[in-house]
Amino acid sequence: MRGLSSVRKLALLLLAFWGQSVFPQSGMSENTCRYYEGIFVNVILNYRAQGIPVRHAMDAFNNERDLNTQIFLWSLTKEIYEDPSAGRQYLYSGKFRTDCIKINRGF
Repeated sequence: MRGLSSVRKLALLLLAFWGQSVFPQSGMSENTCRYYEGIFVNVILNYRAQGIPVRHAMDAFNNERDLNTQIFLWSLTKEIYEDPSAGRQYLYSGKFRTDCIKINRGF
C-alpha cells in the first residue's frame, strides 16, 4: 500500500471491511423484489382466493417509489387475478425476481 494515495487506501479499506454493502444498489433491488415476491405469494394470491377486489390488492404497492416498478407490480397483480395458476408458476419459477430486479434497477 506504499504507493497508493490516501483516498485509494481508504476505498480499499472500506471495500475490505464492508464488502458489497459499499455498493448496495444490487442488494437493494434484490431485497425489494424478494419482499414483493413474499407479498404476492402470501397476500395477493390469498386476496384472489378470498374474492377481495383487485383494486384493493393493488393498494399493497401504492408506496413503491419507483413508478416503473409500481406499474410492473400492478400489472402482475391484474394478471394473477385473471389466471392465478399462471401467476403462481411465474412466481415460483424465479422469473418474477429476475424481471423485478431488472425493472427496479432500470437496466
